[in-house]
Amino acid sequence: MNKLIKLIFLLLFLNVNLRAATITVTSPNGGESWNSCTAKNITWTSSGTSNYYNIDYSLDNGTTWVSLATSYQTTGGSFSWSIPNNSSVNAIVRVTDALNTNITDKSNNVFIINAGLIVLSPNGGENFITGTTQNITYSYISGVVNNIMIESSLDGGTTWNTITSSTTATGSYAWTIPNTPVNNKAKIRLTDLTDPGCKTDTSNANFTITSTLTVLTPNGGGTLQAVVGTQGNTVIMNNAPEKLNTASFYDDGGLNNNYSAGNYTKTIKPDVPTNKLKVTFQSYALSTYDYLYIYDGPSTSYSLLATISGSSNVPISYTATNITGALTFVFQNSSSYKSAGWDASISSVGTPTTNINWNIVGTSKYFNIDYSTNSGTTWTRIISNYYSNSGIYSWQVPNTATLNARIRVTDANNNAIQDMSDADFTILAANPFFILYSPNGGESLFPSNYANITWSSAFAGLNVALDYSTNNGVTWNSVISSTPNITESYNWLIPNAASKQCLVRVKDVSNPTAYDISNAVFTINPNVTVISPNGGESSPRCSSNTITWVAGGTSGNYNIDYTTDGGNTWTLIATNVIGSSYSWTLPNLITSQLKVRVRDIADTTKSDVSDGSMSLTLPSSPVKVITPNGGETWITGTSQNIVYSYGVGTTAATFDYSVDNGRTWTNLAT
Repeated sequence: MNKLIKLIFLLLFLNVNLRAATITVTSPNGGESWNSCTAKNITWTSSGTSNYYNIDYSLDNGTTWVSLATSYQTTGGSFSWSIPNNSSVNAIVRVTDALNTNITDKSNNVFIINAGLIVLSPNGGENFITGTTQNITYSYISGVVNNIMIESSLDGGTTWNTITSSTTATGSYAWTIPNTPVNNKAKIRLTDLTDPGCKTDTSNANFTITSTLTVLTPNGGGTLQAVVGTQGNTVIMNNAPEKLNTASFYDDGGLNNNYSAGNYTKTIKPDVPTNKLKVTFQSYALSTYDYLYIYDGPSTSYSLLATISGSSNVPISYTATNITGALTFVFQNSSSYKSAGWDASISSVGTPTTNINWNIVGTSKYFNIDYSTNSGTTWTRIISNYYSNSGIYSWQVPNTATLNARIRVTDANNNAIQDMSDADFTILAANPFFILYSPNGGESLFPSNYANITWSSAFAGLNVALDYSTNNGVTWNSVISSTPNITESYNWLIPNAASKQCLVRVKDVSNPTAYDISNAVFTINPNVTVISPNGGESSPRCSSNTITWVAGGTSGNYNIDYTTDGGNTWTLIATNVIGSSYSWTLPNLITSQLKVRVRDIADTTKSDVSDGSMSLTLPSSPVKVITPNGGETWITGTSQNIVYSYGVGTTAATFDYSVDNGRTWTNLAT
């Protein structure tokens, strides 16, 4: 009862203290009008708080929040806020105790943020025709923003091109749409030249620049089978690995800018593991002492396939020959002068292709090729700036199943030349499959050791199941029921299941019909296997002999014994033996039932015995006792003759006697 009363008082005490703690936002608290890109103090009063605060702001009266600081420590009730370049008439701030989020307060009313510079149009979704003049419109704070720079992007904001480096802010700029058609990838960016770090804004979404061309095939109807993964990649030289089938490939400056001072190593693998990657350089220009090395494999330990240096405008290609199909690129920048870099494409070789054909009369022979899965509502880039003097591109159809596929081809240098398929065609989904790399046959493994199960897959699910068989696939045992497919590797603890008929299987958890099995059987050995003597050997007693064995997954230290009675009793030969062989002298016995045993000292269950028996025989010139030879009774103190025979070559003998049936011996004479 006393404990209950104390608990009640404690809860009442905590409740009083929790209710006593307060935060009150004092500024901005409603009605203020603050300019963006200025520093203003958010202030509050507090009582009983932890002095650690989370500070947020909202531009939509609290529907969504943006964090300014978490666990901000202060006792002064103030936070200096650099106001972003946003515009809102519904702004509020919120201050919360970081250690008790129930203690919080926000502005009593909304306040205004006046953006320094905001793009109004084009702001996303527009479709501008090349060669026409369109107004870029924007809002700005007069007297604060005076001169601005205007830029355009044709790749969704990855790279930017200058429209004008400086123009007086008036709220509008007449822009002649360039001959650079792009589908839903164009943006406009405005920057205040006096405050470029803050007063800058970009179109909220992409817009389109279009032109015309004539696609011949696929032009509607028909069905294509997907053979590779998704497309739409642009690969920039960096240190990040990639897995793909088709992409434009540029130095770190992209297609339009010089490369930087960076040195990089980048590995690109095919997304279908049976394929080989091919890189085609349409042009390259590297400064003196700058080199691009291409290795035929997933690392620089593979053979060097090519060295790119200097400059060329003649297309040249290199194709992987290694089992993984991967290429590794190493860029070494040794000079201070930075050049244009390279314009290349990556393609995947091995799976069937479908030809995209178009009319090239009057074109520049450089094309952007896109595909759509929704009748042209949205587009995915297959390849950019592709050179063709025949109007043919061998397309590996991507795994984007649809009934509403279309192709679009655009002259990369003349946006007035563009066309797409007249009607929809069908893409069928690719069938998932796996390739198991190891163990794949012939391996010799030991229980208690680890072995990597490795694989690759295409079009498979997120998780795989791994199994093993010890009877060549008649039955299967689980290694793990689910593990991430993306790892393409699993460290398998080898079970104590000795067999020469072992297989491993990797299987899609979500689609068990997709799997792969080791190409051939491998072996799981016992931890210890006696090699010699292992049965059928014959040697003279007391002669030299070597015991050999193979072992794995053991401590490496062994005890060795022998038996002559089928294992009922054992005699220790040696202990704490290191290695895989031991030389010893055979015992002074005549027997046809000798076997040896090797045991791991750390775990005696890890042992093995000779499969068959070894025979110990008389030596070629033996000494044989004739008297006493069993059954005699001799009186202590009397003299008795020991009678023996010996063979040719015997020149000396040692005489011993035993009173415990041969377990111990005492010397009589030599």
